[in-house]
Amino acid sequence: MTSSAPAPQIDAAPGLAAGATPGSAAASATAATPDGTGPGRRVLLPLGDLARTVLADGLRAAGWDVDVVVAYRTVPVALPDDVAGLARAGRVDVAVVAAGSAARELARQLGDAAPPVVAIGQPSADAARAAGLTVVGVADHPTDHALADALCAAAHPAPTTRSDA
Repeated sequence: MTSSAPAPQIDAAPGLAAGATPGSAAASATAATPDGTGPGRRVLLPLGDLARTVLADGLRAAGWDVDVVVAYRTVPVALPDDVAGLARAGRVDVAVVAAGSAARELARQLGDAAPPVVAIGQPSADAARAAGLTVVGVADHPTDHALADALCAAAHPAPTTRSDA
């Protein structure tokens, strides 16, 4: 599978090779990646404790034997008092969220004082909206560069023209 998004640098790691890279980090796109190589094949899928099942479900539907293991657990951490204070005082222009769990926790901790957010992808943006946050930008690809581009675009929106019609 080819993609216009930059491929991760997994090939640089000893003993690892990326057989395919999806055009998106969304689990649904990743599940579509294995092109006919699934039946009878086994894949280890280390995920976080809050991961959706769409990737495992998609791989199983493609015929893969999937072993899902929880590789890490998401643990909420309180925002530092000074940062929370700045947000509550309206002095934070935007927050970046790279996971739905981060968006939900930001909304839980700051409530109506939460700044608008830029999300790394559509699933994170959807979670942010569901948590009551205002989404002002979404990265085109789940990369640092695309996230920076979305942040810059949100900080400097294109001027709008007014029509008298």
